[in-house]
Amino acid sequence: MKMSRLIWMMAFAVVLGFSVTEVVAAQNAPPKGDPPKEDPPGGHSLKKCIGCVTTVNLADNAVTGAKVLDGSLTGADIQDGSIGVSKLVPGSVVTAVTATAPLVSSGGATPVISLPGVTISSSNTAIGGGALFSNATGNFNTASGGSALSGNTTGSLNTASGASALFRNTTGNYNTASGLSALFRNTTGGSKTAS
Repeated sequence: MKMSRLIWMMAFAVVLGFSVTEVVAAQNAPPKGDPPKEDPPGGHSLKKCIGCVTTVNLADNAVTGAKVLDGSLTGADIQDGSIGVSKLVPGSVVTAVTATAPLVSSGGATPVISLPGVTISSSNTAIGGGALFSNATGNFNTASGGSALSGNTTGSLNTASGASALFRNTTGNYNTASGLSALFRNTTGGSKTAS
């Protein structure tokens, strides 16, 4: 989020540079004897202009992060992509992202941030080291606690809350276990509830 704001602020500086340059150019009188340029045959010139600036040269490092961060620059009138990387202060472009414990980052310019011991998929949720560890094709299972539903391979629609709850379940379905080691020895039984 901060990097996006930084880029918008830098782009604003470029737009500001355009505006100031055009004002200065408009105040300068055209050279004597230089008639206004006419539309080319067939028309379609953008505007008649004598002494107008059509390109802006923004010096390298002209926009700094300090100007953006202190609020001197805002991004209200900046268009996407109006500042190239070459115009940014060295070190202001994100090249890597890191994370601090308990989060883990894969690093690089497009990192994957993860929380070890947490798995959330379209059909299963596991929170805790070793939770749903052996799951192969089981669906719609919820395991919360270290090693909860650890042995589950194909069992579906199970809920295990607590360390080692439904620990040995492999193919059992529709089970609900709440508490430390609840239904620990269940392997194939279904529709059981224990707390």
